[in-house]
Amino acid sequence: MAKRNFTVLPILVVLMIVGITVFMIFTERSNAPDIEGDANYPHYVCTFERYCVADACKSNPIYIIAYTSYIDGQPRLEIPGMDPRATLDRTDEALTFTSMGGDVKGRLMMFRDRALDFYATSAVEGETEPREHFASGQCDRLVSP
Repeated sequence: MAKRNFTVLPILVVLMIVGITVFMIFTERSNAPDIEGDANYPHYVCTFERYCVADACKSNPIYIIAYTSYIDGQPRLEIPGMDPRATLDRTDEALTFTSMGGDVKGRLMMFRDRALDFYATSAVEGETEPREHFASGQCDRLVSP
């Protein structure tokens, strides 16, 4: 009788592990971004985990898209306040996207580990110095067509 109880426990543990594994496979990511890029063009979906304008910082996630090449063959940044036109410089260390205009102008550096660093400025009417924008965060893997 003791032998029978001894074999039930390992079987229950195996069944629980299989059940949890199946559940994880068929459920979506809980932290998936609310946006998607155009799957026809290579891009990264990135999350600003902390975004600061001057001394005011927010920790609410802000999702952006960085295309390495878009419909016109040029890189593109989809960041609120920025013109989507951008340039792209590749080095061994990082990809550097630089905005071409908009209310907010700056650069987004994406490092090899997909961590990112954002620095930009914006002009404010009535102020002599531009406001500085900073952000840090992470990018998902490259989505390729």
